[in-house]
This record gives sequence, C-alpha cells and structure tokens, in this order.
Amino acid sequence: MPASFLDTTILINATSEDEVRRRLARNAIANFQPSSTPAYAIRELLAGYIRIACEAHNRILAAKDIGEALLNLLSASPFEGRKKEARARMLGSALSRAIQQNPEMNRTSLKGEIADDIALTTARVWKNARTLNGVSIVQPLACFVVGPLKAGVSGELRGPNDSFNCTPTVRCSAAGYLYDDQAALSKMCEALHPSKTSRELEEKRETKQRRKALKLLQHSGQKNFNKRLCRSLGDAYFVGMCPPSHTLLSTNTIDFRPLCIALDKKLAQP
Repeated sequence: MPASFLDTTILINATSEDEVRRRLARNAIANFQPSSTPAYAIRELLAGYIRIACEAHNRILAAKDIGEALLNLLSASPFEGRKKEARARMLGSALSRAIQQNPEMNRTSLKGEIADDIALTTARVWKNARTLNGVSIVQPLACFVVGPLKAGVSGELRGPNDSFNCTPTVRCSAAGYLYDDQAALSKMCEALHPSKTSRELEEKRETKQRRKALKLLQHSGQKNFNKRLCRSLGDAYFVGMCPPSHTLLSTNTIDFRPLCIALDKKLAQP
C-alpha cells in the first residue's frame, strides 16, 4: 500500500463538517498508509483557517446582534478575497444550523448561538487535525508554538500563547528544512519561472510570491530569510519535503503539479 504525505487541504477536509469532503479525505488517508503530515501543515492551518474562524467568532461576539454581525463580516474589503469568502461560509453554516434547531430564536440569542457554534467547530477542527487516526506529525518546527486555543476575558478566541504566528525570536525552521536540499530548491525556483508555468499559474499572486520566497531563501539562506514569507513557501514546502517513497495528497493539484514534476514526486487528489 502506498505511503502518503498530507498537505493542509487534506487536514481541513478530514475534519470538515461536510460529510462528503470528510469521507473522501479520510478514505484517502486509509488507502495511503502509512500516512504523515508535516508540522508545517498544522502551522498553515493555524495561521489560515483557524485564525479566520477565530476572527469571525470574535467579530460576531463584539456585535450587538446578528444583524450587526452580518454587516461586520460581509462588508469587509473585497481585497481580503478568500478570507472574506471563508468567513461567509462559516457564518452561513453556523446560521443554518442555528435556525434549523430553533426557527423562532430572537436576533440577540441567534448571535450567541452562532458565536458558540463557530467556537465549538473551530476548537474541534484544531484538535482533530492534530490527532487524526492513522496520521503522524513529522518534521517539527522549533519556531512554532502548538497548543489549545485560548479564551480571552471577554470570551474572544485567541491562538496558542495568544498568537496565531510563530515565535518571532526563532529562525524559520521550514526555511531551514528546504535550504538543506539546494538541488531541490534550485529545481523548484526554475519550475516556477514565468517561462515554464502555464498562463493560469503565472498570473496567480501565490505563484509569484512563492518563487520570490524560494529565490530569497536560495540566495540568503535560513539565517537571513524573512519569516513573513514563511507561508509563501506553501506548496513548495510540501513538495520539497515529501519523501520520495510517498504520494503527496492535496486537493490543489494544479499548483502542485509543476513542482512535483520538477522533483519527480508522486501526486494524487482524493
């Protein structure tokens, strides 16, 4: 049975409230054993999905009623892009569940129910992603603090150690792992050159940011790598650090494919 290396999208789907997504991800994990995921995926989950969910919860909690909460969440800047869409999906799911349970609930009570629903769902995803059956967490990051989410004095959700980011005084461990394999780093930089990528990938902001981060790492090394670009390493980290004997599992095969081809890594989508 082929071994697998999971990216962040698989962790999110495997802990999703959506039964279809959850089943597909967990079946893939069961079919590709042994299975592992790097601590970098947990770090991405915290800085991305979990942070967005906590921010949505906190905005709802601070609003006087559900109407104000809706305006706060949905009138955000369009430049937020996927963050805005993610908050809207979370709010829609929580609102749907609350109304189904009690269609006559007043607006003030509805606000509290939705906030509680998002808090519970977020805590469950965060815990389950770190304890998935059949998945081991590998490649620990010295710069990353792992722990339970915290509640502030007003009930707001906060990250472990009151932060969703890595420890600022510690060098980027993810950059260190990638820098250790100079040949792979060079091949990935080349694979993301505008002349080598499709028009679709070339025009994506994430592709440009990823090549920028990889080039910076290639020339400056771990010591001088800008930690704010850690998340821009993204897909390159999963491809570069996936063991040759493993299959990389992701729902985002379009972005992964050129990097996998460059390093001769196997790729599959559940």
